[in-house]
Amino acid sequence: MLFNGLARALKLQRCRSIADQPITLNDPRITPRPMTFYLLANHLLNFAAPAAFLALLMVGLSRLLPFARSKAGGKSARVRRPSWRREFALLFAVNLLVNGGGLVFFGHDGKLLTYAVMALAAASIQWLLIRGWKA
Repeated sequence: MLFNGLARALKLQRCRSIADQPITLNDPRITPRPMTFYLLANHLLNFAAPAAFLALLMVGLSRLLPFARSKAGGKSARVRRPSWRREFALLFAVNLLVNGGGLVFFGHDGKLLTYAVMALAAASIQWLLIRGWKA
């Protein structure tokens, strides 16, 4: 019984097909296909999605949470800030720049360090928009 299992495992290891071998860049089995408009749009949308999500989250939470208040004359007054559309556009642009910088620095997107820097940059911009140094 043990011998049959061992013989079967050795036989399977010897009979590996060409499909199980790793694929390299110069592999003749792969034919390059041109990038269509649909694929380009898909890549760009997936690149911009984390930046848009974080900007939308920051704008939404900053409007809901009561931390954006200043003490003016003993009263708690709302800080004058840009409209949510301008705030979203600014945060989205900063997040896209950070994401692009991560793409240039690391050679590909989706690194966790890039997302951490993006969150830090968005929080810094938000702090500047609500004039956090006056609180």
